[in-house]
Amino acid sequence: MIAKEYQKILKNELNYSTYLLLTLVVATLQLIKQVKLEVLAEALPLPILLESRRQKLRRFLRLEELSIETLWFPCVKALLSSMFTPHDTIYLVIDRTSNNQQVTKQKGFGTFNVACKWKRNYQGFKTKEPWYILTNFDNIDSAIQAYQKRFDIAEMFRDFKAGGYSLEGTKLEAKWLSKLMIVVAIAYTSATIQGKQIKRMGFRNMSHDLKLE
Repeated sequence: MIAKEYQKILKNELNYSTYLLLTLVVATLQLIKQVKLEVLAEALPLPILLESRRQKLRRFLRLEELSIETLWFPCVKALLSSMFTPHDTIYLVIDRTSNNQQVTKQKGFGTFNVACKWKRNYQGFKTKEPWYILTNFDNIDSAIQAYQKRFDIAEMFRDFKAGGYSLEGTKLEAKWLSKLMIVVAIAYTSATIQGKQIKRMGFRNMSHDLKLE
């Protein structure tokens, strides 16, 4: 299911049939968590032959409207508006690629601090060593809070890779893969938004109390 925050944007940018197909693809991705076109075509709930579903998906991924600028950036703006206030801190994650390393080599570092924290017992487990964090924050609390975000980020990377959607297994060319990643991003963040809403409503705690006889 596509998040309500995205629906108006996507309906404005896509024609009706394309929006319906996107809705089906997103729902299928959320269900099977697999982006290989063969697997996705088999699971897509359309009353047509498998080969026709394959062709439909290929045509879908060639659409010019399926672009970061047209679809994903407006969705991100809507997502940020719904989740944050103007005074909140937003953490932007940049993957460490060879290009980023090259910029560091050429430009160097600015001023920085070293934060250290050692919590000897964490959730019942003894920790063997402290955290040493290179940061441009000027206090340890901000540095630790920012660093803790990496655990959520690591889970997201796992969900996108072999532990979930298996993006690396698609073997698509870059221009088609980027379009598929937009659909995956819509599916993943929609599921995340809905999960947070369910958690706020208390259904998660209620499910823990249920016992099967």
